[in-house]
Amino acid sequence: ALKAVRAWASKELAISLWGYASRTWARKAWKRRLSRAMPCRFGPIKKVAETIKEHLWGI
Repeated sequence: ALKAVRAWASKELAISLWGYASRTWARKAWKRRLSRAMPCRFGPIKKVAETIKEHLWGI
């Protein structure tokens, strides 16, 4: 249950990243968020973080 709560919280935090008006600040926020998600032991969160990291240039 704790993993599900962490996954939900991670999703909610990621939603807030779409509101940045500046591309520079948005990129910094995404990189900070991804660096926090990478050490996660919950596989699906780590996989999503890796995918986003690969495609960050186009987001």
